[in-house]
Amino acid sequence: MLLEKALWIIAFTVVLLTSEVYDKNDELLKACLPFTSVTGNGTTNKMIDLNENSEKIQDLKCNTHRINGMKGFDENVLKAEIVNKIEECEGLCNNQKECRAFRYLLKNRVCFVYNSKQHIEDDISESGFYVKRCVLCYMNITKNVKGCDDEIESVWEDVSSLEKCEDNCIKSDNCRAVHFDGERCFKFTDEVKPYEKTGIDFSRKICEQYTD
Repeated sequence: MLLEKALWIIAFTVVLLTSEVYDKNDELLKACLPFTSVTGNGTTNKMIDLNENSEKIQDLKCNTHRINGMKGFDENVLKAEIVNKIEECEGLCNNQKECRAFRYLLKNRVCFVYNSKQHIEDDISESGFYVKRCVLCYMNITKNVKGCDDEIESVWEDVSSLEKCEDNCIKSDNCRAVHFDGERCFKFTDEVKPYEKTGIDFSRKICEQYTD
């Protein structure tokens, strides 16, 4: 804890002392930073348990989006660290469930991780402020119903449980729903309307904007 506070104080001091220097190199520094997502398509997949008392695992997919010339509020800083590149800064954010945004200063390699997307105008022109936008997907079970056979896209054989069937769907980007007959998991990639069938369990994937 003391080490983290010391790093934060050092990083904040460096930012204040060097703010005037950054303004002179504004155009060059802007050219060195990405303007959309940080790494590739900007997507990070992370399996998380949002309910500490539940064994249900859900899928959280996040994208990072840059907001130019902004910074977060000091009181919302979770941590400040020196990192070698912006991808490492993004990684610090993705590894923390509470992270909602991060800021990276290219010249002194300081990474600020925030627990809020709130931001204000930054007087350091090269500041890169990124917000994390996430979509949470989970499965919703209906007992004793199944999807139509002619809408089945594929079948996972030798599936041991409904939970394993759901897990396969969660991990498959184009899976919209599954039904489980006790041995096999049937995958649907289109919107499907189930009908009654005793002994079959149907589970639909639901994805929502994650705002906690």
